[in-house]
Amino acid sequence: MSKRNKIIGWILTGLASAVLLFSSFGKFFMPAMAENMNRYGLKDWTMIIGAGELISTILFILPENK
Repeated sequence: MSKRNKIIGWILTGLASAVLLFSSFGKFFMPAMAENMNRYGLKDWTMIIGAGELISTILFILPENK
């Protein structure tokens, strides 16, 4: 794998991680996002979905161990 492809991979990983982190923290700390979840009938699931997104982000960022 070339150095250019590795850099592109790291940039894409960083962008995807940033989006997931923003989404998960929004569910914990932004009342407007909680209202949107309530509009779709998911008020009781907001914290669970946020925790799942946070765990997914951590697992996505960590490298695979062999």
